[in-house]
Amino acid sequence: MDPESGALEIRLGDLFAEAGLVRALHSGLPLRIQVKAELWKDGFFDSQRGRGEWRASVLFDPLERRYRVATGGEVATELSLESLTEVQGALQAAFALRLSPVEAGRYYYLGEFEVETLSLSDLGELQRWLRGDLATAVNGEERVGTALGRGAHRVLVRML
Repeated sequence: MDPESGALEIRLGDLFAEAGLVRALHSGLPLRIQVKAELWKDGFFDSQRGRGEWRASVLFDPLERRYRVATGGEVATELSLESLTEVQGALQAAFALRLSPVEAGRYYYLGEFEVETLSLSDLGELQRWLRGDLATAVNGEERVGTALGRGAHRVLVRML
């Protein structure tokens, strides 16, 4: 938090220190980043005064040996960069969540930060689920809700 204005500030840190994320990115899987933040006013009953969301994705193009960075939120950008250091800098520079108090008082922020990528086995399981379990529902052999529930349960168990 900026001490003068109370505006939200986030430093993303070294996202690419995790070797597994870098391997997944270099194998062609997209890296997705999502930040959600809420501004709350402290009081006898706390009250939410603002909410924001920011998204970004990073994809490595092995033919060009470049990274494609797309950010969303209040200001959307799309860049093509040569190194993970440049990607890290671009993500930090593009981060924009305009949350700050507008009246006097005590405030606090609640936030959630997610970095995710799907593994090849997760993608394969999802494709099999969509091909197999939904086919019985589409053919009328089973209710759609039952097929979706069973498939979602299987995917969730595999991911855990």
